[in-house]
Amino acid sequence: MDAMAEPARGPRESGAAMGPADRRAGEGGASSSSGDGASSASGDGASPSPGKVDAPSSPGDDRALPARIDEHVRAAPADEHVRAAFVDACRLDVETAKPGNVSVDSEGHGMSAAQFVASAEAAADALLARRAPVGQRILDAVARTRAAVGCNTNLGIVLLIAPLAAALEEVPRPLGAQAWHAATERVLARLDIDDARLAYRAIALANPGGLGDAPEQSVHHAPTVGLRDAMALAAARDSIARQYAEGFRDIFETGLAALREVPAASLHTATLNVFLRFLGAWPDSHIVRKHGAAVAQSVTLAARARHAQWLRTLDEAGSAAAGVPLQAWDAELKAATINPGTSADLTVATLFVALCLAQPRHSGGSRHAP
Repeated sequence: MDAMAEPARGPRESGAAMGPADRRAGEGGASSSSGDGASSASGDGASPSPGKVDAPSSPGDDRALPARIDEHVRAAPADEHVRAAFVDACRLDVETAKPGNVSVDSEGHGMSAAQFVASAEAAADALLARRAPVGQRILDAVARTRAAVGCNTNLGIVLLIAPLAAALEEVPRPLGAQAWHAATERVLARLDIDDARLAYRAIALANPGGLGDAPEQSVHHAPTVGLRDAMALAAARDSIARQYAEGFRDIFETGLAALREVPAASLHTATLNVFLRFLGAWPDSHIVRKHGAAVAQSVTLAARARHAQWLRTLDEAGSAAAGVPLQAWDAELKAATINPGTSADLTVATLFVALCLAQPRHSGGSRHAP
């Protein structure tokens, strides 16, 4: 988010016209702080036994998610479940070894996995504040993160989760991906200039690296349009901004489909698949801002090839063997200070949605969102 500039995740950055900052120094779009990938603490070494789970046949397919996700989410009252889903998504991010990202097994970019987990705990209540405007959720979450860790670690994640959490309050139970996707579109359509003002303040507070300027609706000036309109101006160059402009289609379609593409034996394996799918789909906004379009494109092409190789080895020899080439690539990327932060932010948003959708079907009380 140039104008709005996406923060670096690690800090992750973003560079959209209004471009939010990227928490991981991730992509361009709205802010995304992709900073750290994560090396799976549990490392799912054993070769998953089940066959591959088919990707949804259509957007919003509500088929059951991998069994491991259901096991991962604790049965709890709605609010606690959603909070746990958010924090667990952030934990999975840094527990999964992802090339170029910070993880529990491979720190880098001047950050640690512990900072990302602390940031998730600090931001959770602000992001999930019932009936709070999206802009207020963003500002409060960034302020709490700064107070907790003293730097920008999660701007991109905050920008992505705030509208998703607001929409979740409007979705009837049991949750379904199609209903949540539709509710997210309604929330985005209602975003106004107050949301933009608050989001601009949040981005300024996060002070993401690589924050540039933009010809229209720069975060360096007061907004004159609503938050979604401002994001739309940056959508072509910032993946987070694109989610605001296009109704989070990449999360509900590309992300959830990628989560179902690999055997369900491990959430860490599924998390890595989602990350590689995003990284190979388009240039990472954070890399574009930090290193330029040519470098970002080269990383995207490499990600496609390495993802295909990883999937082949995963089928033939298991996750431990499949991960060896990615470990070497991780070292190469970090040596060159390349951090695919935006791709990591999009992965966290996908995990949040998936973990919420895995919520127990027997929720009592109101059939409306927590």
